[in-house]
Amino acid sequence: MFNLFGITIEKFENIHCDEFEMIINNQRDTNIYEIIDVRTPEEYHAGHIPDAKLFNLMDPSFRNMISQLDPHKTHYVYCRSGSRSMTACRIMAEAGIDKLYNLKFGLMGWQGPLV
Repeated sequence: MFNLFGITIEKFENIHCDEFEMIINNQRDTNIYEIIDVRTPEEYHAGHIPDAKLFNLMDPSFRNMISQLDPHKTHYVYCRSGSRSMTACRIMAEAGIDKLYNLKFGLMGWQGPLV
């Protein structure tokens, strides 16, 4: 997050569920991107976006977990409503991950498949 003259500039982009779904459906090569679910393990196991990896934001080792991510990949991040994933994106950006997209409205707005 960067503040310039009272304007906050995030180092990630919020995208709507239709764009999020289109991107992951058209880019099936997980060598160039990762989908990150930042909810709790219970929420994750109740249903998650296909190919999503669990990185529980509430876990004390969250910062250590994200340090294991490839900073050259694009990361699509989501939670239930978009709030925790926005926080996670800020932390990830501070850790040096540049290509970040937050699912605006989280799974509450998601129309795609869950596993």
